[in-house]
Amino acid sequence: MAQLQFRQQAERQKDCSAQNDLLEADKNIFQNSVFTRLRPGLEIGEMAFSSILPIKETLVLRNSPLQFGFHLAGRGRGQIRRGQKTRETIEAYPGSVIYSFLPGTTCVMELPENEHFQVINVYLERDFLRDLFSAQGDNLNSLPDPLPAFLFGRDKIFFRTHAMNPRTRLVLEELTNCPYHGGLKKMYKEAKVMELLALQFGELHHCPPPPRLCQRTKEGLYAAREILKTRRKNPPTISELAKEVGLSESLVKKGFRILFETTPHAFVLSCRLEQAQELLLQKDLTVSEIAWQLGFCDPAHFVRQFKSRFGLTPGNYAKTRL
Repeated sequence: MAQLQFRQQAERQKDCSAQNDLLEADKNIFQNSVFTRLRPGLEIGEMAFSSILPIKETLVLRNSPLQFGFHLAGRGRGQIRRGQKTRETIEAYPGSVIYSFLPGTTCVMELPENEHFQVINVYLERDFLRDLFSAQGDNLNSLPDPLPAFLFGRDKIFFRTHAMNPRTRLVLEELTNCPYHGGLKKMYKEAKVMELLALQFGELHHCPPPPRLCQRTKEGLYAAREILKTRRKNPPTISELAKEVGLSESLVKKGFRILFETTPHAFVLSCRLEQAQELLLQKDLTVSEIAWQLGFCDPAHFVRQFKSRFGLTPGNYAKTRL
């Protein structure tokens, strides 16, 4: 596992003017990661690292590929600017998929200290996708938005964040645990990446774009999520949470579904289970002690929830990581 170490908080600006400058920027920042060119116009980046100090990178993107970012571990955010105006904030969290095209923007990426990250990025260039769909006889105009605009060369920025479905998680696990070497390894990775793309584009076909939320509402929801993460052992009620962030109860519940594709309760449970993974690896606490420490009503409930999420009981999970 690579570790990004800086003498002070990293604040650097990269002016990226290569043909695929987002990919080049990622290669410069995450130098110990693995990048594989699978086909002309199709590349994958596999990143696993830990931040010792806070990281802040400013990327000036003149050219940009279409990108799918699969976030398996670690939290971060990006401020997307076009000109002097901050357009949007992109939040990455474990289990999220970020689908983006950001030409002509400045992206300020911020990663917290003492955080472990595992991210798989897939970079797609126009010619690759145009040839792929045209070879199958697809009418490019009938593809789900915003693919037609991208394929016809219109530089309209877009991004969307959604939660991974179980099938996507399984393919990512197979991809990261490739059993082959050499040419077979590359062939296997290409097959898995194409399967990932089919899953993501299939979701775009069947899922309408989520309703828009104003920036103030988004900021309130991000604050609410941070409160739940920090106080996951004894989280506030929806009513208390709504008052703290200045939103109505209904908007908190609706906004969580739109922005994070989950509910406040499910998010708290996810935070507890992720912390449970870390505590199990430390070997200092029993399963019962971890359950009580994380706020579960009883150890048996904790075991059921853990197995439902990760496919193993806490005890078996700890044994497999010995």
